[in-house]
Amino acid sequence: MKRILTIGMLLVVAATCAYATDTRLLTMGENYTVMVDDYNVWMFPSRVNMYPNIGVGEFSRYMDGDGFYQFGVNWKFGETKPWVLGTYFTNDYTAYPSDYLGNSFGLYGVVGDYMYTGLSLNNNRRIDLLYGRKLGTQNFGFGFSYINSGEKQIAANYKNDTKFSHYAFTFGLTPDAGNWDLAASLGIGTWTNKGTLDPGTATAVQVDLTKPDGYLDFMLTGRMFAKYNQTITFVPHASLWLGKHGQKSYYDDNGDTATTKIKSTMFAADLGCGMHYAPVTNVLAVLDFGLQFEKRKGEYTYRGEAGDTTWTVKYRDTYLPYWKLGMEGDVFSWLDVRLGAVSNWHNYKDENVNANYPQWDVQGSDVHTNTYLGLGFNWNRLHIDTYTDPELFLKGFDFISGSDGGEGGGVWMNWQMSVLYEMF
Repeated sequence: MKRILTIGMLLVVAATCAYATDTRLLTMGENYTVMVDDYNVWMFPSRVNMYPNIGVGEFSRYMDGDGFYQFGVNWKFGETKPWVLGTYFTNDYTAYPSDYLGNSFGLYGVVGDYMYTGLSLNNNRRIDLLYGRKLGTQNFGFGFSYINSGEKQIAANYKNDTKFSHYAFTFGLTPDAGNWDLAASLGIGTWTNKGTLDPGTATAVQVDLTKPDGYLDFMLTGRMFAKYNQTITFVPHASLWLGKHGQKSYYDDNGDTATTKIKSTMFAADLGCGMHYAPVTNVLAVLDFGLQFEKRKGEYTYRGEAGDTTWTVKYRDTYLPYWKLGMEGDVFSWLDVRLGAVSNWHNYKDENVNANYPQWDVQGSDVHTNTYLGLGFNWNRLHIDTYTDPELFLKGFDFISGSDGGEGGGVWMNWQMSVLYEMF
């Protein structure tokens, strides 16, 4: 099976080019952090140097339209001093102020949206770029994500101006031996939100409804591969997230002076250790065990007749621990089977720091468990990975079940699919 890493191959750059996709890592138990393949470029852009000349398409039933939500190509330039450029276009993200910090923040963190301004904007995910080249014995990588959207109403007595921009920068470093990765990401956002007071009148005037008051996200992550023996490799890893979003409001929807402030801060950390287990050729099992902590705090300041009033809310989420388990093996030379499971042992606490509302304080625990079935098809340069609906085998296609769908009827084949083509 071409894409499964053996332990002996793991620390050799020439052999780490195991071609894979988002779907493969998902069905291997969401093991994005501890596995090595071309999809790592979103977390560690320095890995793009090891995966030139490929084209990747991502498909999902969760997306609008035809479900073809991302396509990208990694281009290689130069011979003596080569460098790689990755160009990716995505249509699954709405442009709005959130905690978005490039692909790595959304894919690898459990951090939720910790501030939302309520702006109504069009979808407008512009582009994701990846750049990589050698710096001495190190592989350097740079990732750039850009979101921008806006709308204006330009009537003489009804002028509204709403737009949002977000820029994310990721820097990564990987040695030639490929035995560790380090990356840092920075996200910066800003917006304009202007509306019209007394619209439709001669006295109509445009004013600021809200303004950003700081919009910054930061992430630092790293991992290391420690070979234990010919069968086992351990992968310790750690990540840190920091963020601060702020907003000033000046008028409400009725045009009344509001003069409020919203400040939201976030801190999250992850510490874990994964393991690769390759007992025989073309079989790989992966296990990841870790702890994750997230703390968010929101402060809402309102201007009233008696002066300013501050309302504070706090949220704390911990995963003590989380487990990620995956296995893949070849069935035929062209077919791989994959199974995965994720179990998050979740504890939470929501606190409203206001004596008038003690009933809003909540704490508890639950367990989130997801399971996955996947198939991998390999035909020469073409690789197709699927997140397969198990009911395909439990119920069968419509012509087998004798139904046009619904309860007890036929089913879809896959929830998600990725297509990768090697251009060499």
